[in-house]
Amino acid sequence: MALPIKIIPVLKEKEAENFVKKAEKAASKSSTVDFSKELKKTHAILKKANMM
Repeated sequence: MALPIKIIPVLKEKEAENFVKKAEKAASKSSTVDFSKELKKTHAILKKANMM
């Protein structure tokens, strides 16, 4: 049995402008995660287990 096609909502005018502004703001705030502490711990564990 086929599933009915759902209507996809379309943003118009103010809603579209607000969405784009928020998306651009979020994209500009993207940051990286520093895993240096975890990497040091992992390296120490592997060295202790003679795997490095």
